[in-house]
Amino acid sequence: MAERTTAPSPFDKDNDSDVILVSSDNMVFYCHKILLTLVSPVFEAMFTLPVDQSNDVYDGRPCVTLAEDGDSLYLLLSWCDQRCTTRYRTVAQAELEKVLELADKYGMEAIMKHVENFMVNIEITNPVELVAISARFRLLELAQVAAKKALDEDLTDLISMAGVPAARHLSAYGLHALLQYHMNCTREASRAATDIDWLNHHRQLVEVSPFTIRRCEESGCKTALQYRNDYRWLKWWLAYMELAAGALARRPSANAITSSNFLEKVHAEISAITCHHCRKAGHDSILAFNNFLANEVCSRIEKVNSSRCSDDRG
Repeated sequence: MAERTTAPSPFDKDNDSDVILVSSDNMVFYCHKILLTLVSPVFEAMFTLPVDQSNDVYDGRPCVTLAEDGDSLYLLLSWCDQRCTTRYRTVAQAELEKVLELADKYGMEAIMKHVENFMVNIEITNPVELVAISARFRLLELAQVAAKKALDEDLTDLISMAGVPAARHLSAYGLHALLQYHMNCTREASRAATDIDWLNHHRQLVEVSPFTIRRCEESGCKTALQYRNDYRWLKWWLAYMELAAGALARRPSANAITSSNFLEKVHAEISAITCHHCRKAGHDSILAFNNFLANEVCSRIEKVNSSRCSDDRG
């Protein structure tokens, strides 16, 4: 038998521990039965089996040999033991997925929820990976967060992301559900900029805004698109809405129209306006209206159902 090594802190030595877990590569972990029993029905069942006195004993404690290697077992136990602070725990996505895999194996639902709560707050670089992880381990909250983060990507990039190894567990059904959600959100977000009838419900905002013809006397600023009575939308404002619609058609997220890159384009368009009144009013007021439009986009996206993105059916 290969020589046994002791696991890193805090599983290296504990006078109060009453069981030792042994990894496949002979790393020993000093643990507490009660803690393992509370988080895992599998360990609870193990510890209720009759004890064979001839079984392996190490340092005066009974041993339970597991199939996992030492590194994997440490990852799991660091999320189970309250003595472990964040400095013991991994934040790498690949390792978090390993923790979920082992927690699922040992029936540790509370640990899976704990990891999920952590993952919804980390920076997401590939939302398709997280949707795949969510579907694999039935993590609805994480799936919804990842699906919404996917809205910051265009459809072509999402399809490319699905080709990475980490997304291998995402079924064709799951990928289709994610892409369908993205397209549904694209439709709803774009409508906020193309179907402006919804502004009729915000009459006070519109009638005191610099976006209608009552606020400008220049004939060159007029449009044929009437709002109400003698109100008409100004040309520069309609051009801005076209820019917003284009951005939202590629990335159906409020971030698409609140990014510095988009706002630079908008202000460049406004700067090219020949009418001094419209140019000044546009620079002064567009940011406030842009945030108003972004809120409308968010409101519409919230109504789009993303629950299918957590479905793991094949």
